[in-house]
Amino acid sequence: MNRFIHVFTLLLALFFFPVTGIINVIASTSPVEENELYVSFLNIPDGEATIIQTPDGKNFLINTGSKESRLELWKQLKELHVEKLDGLILTKQTEEYCGNIDQISENFDVQNIYYANSEKQLLTGITNKTMWKKDDQIKLGSALNIHVLQTNTAGEMTFLIEFGKNSILYMSVNDPDSDKGLEAYNLQSEIIKIADYGQSNSPSAKLLQKMDPHISIVFNQEAGTPNKDLMERLNESWIDVYQLKQVGTTIIRMDLNDYEIIS
Repeated sequence: MNRFIHVFTLLLALFFFPVTGIINVIASTSPVEENELYVSFLNIPDGEATIIQTPDGKNFLINTGSKESRLELWKQLKELHVEKLDGLILTKQTEEYCGNIDQISENFDVQNIYYANSEKQLLTGITNKTMWKKDDQIKLGSALNIHVLQTNTAGEMTFLIEFGKNSILYMSVNDPDSDKGLEAYNLQSEIIKIADYGQSNSPSAKLLQKMDPHISIVFNQEAGTPNKDLMERLNESWIDVYQLKQVGTTIIRMDLNDYEIIS
């Protein structure tokens, strides 16, 4: 899909619908059909939260945002008709990534919590949990797979979300050599979720050149702002940058062969 079409689609959506109403329009008119997947990057005040919805009615939440984002997170999950979670995936174990874990567990009937490496005090006492390790490949649905690419002892995790011919690189590990480690996989991912709210210097120009992605997603953190050099690098590489604080919640609908941005 031509990356210029992505920009045009977004501008049309923003023109015809206020940002606060887009989710309701989509949720009420576009159910997840057979061989489709919805990935919604939620615009919340502080932290990360992404919901994956499958055609067989499964919901997987990646991170929960910080406590400051609880009301907005609840509102958007309700608009997307999420009542239970088949899985909660934690890519980091810090406040802005899992500040609402207790409330999510209590209110959304979470079947399993997935995390990486070191088990911090945060998960003490939780029994329905599974640790993912580097190079694990997990099947979450008929065509939905997770390939864990990196983990570290701080409980950070980077993985590939694969659905048919589509893939999303969900970056969270930000070690000094993390980009070099990803280069070794020879990835060809159309979409990148940028680590650390775009405040670091990753991904490198070399990694971007090898991957040639179309879209990058940047979440919002109250305490910081994106790295200007990184934002310039993404734009100069002809990658559409979706800073959620500016464009709002971004929903991607995939079939087995292609994808489109519907908000």
